[in-house]
Amino acid sequence: MSTEKPKNSFSEWLRFSREAHALALREVANRTGLNFTLLSRFETGERIPTEEQADALAKFFRTNKTEPHALRIAAQFRRKFADHPAAREAILRLAEEQGIYRAKKKSTG
Repeated sequence: MSTEKPKNSFSEWLRFSREAHALALREVANRTGLNFTLLSRFETGERIPTEEQADALAKFFRTNKTEPHALRIAAQFRRKFADHPAAREAILRLAEEQGIYRAKKKSTG
């Protein structure tokens, strides 16, 4: 098992967190009160958790809520806009608004 936390998707975060605690998916379901089948679908990427479900999992794994929520929101964006031609531009604009990225201004001269 890897000791590095994957950050590519909510499903990878969930699997990593569960395996890091040496827990079966059914045990996570029993201890969080979340449906086993639903958790399985989160872990395979078939479903995206709600904010409340992500909160419950973050609390259970005693982790900061930011990472699972960022991964959840990214999954929602990806699912809804991945094939949209303006998706990349939208991401860059959001990053620029947050001061993460600065777009090069085109000269008009």
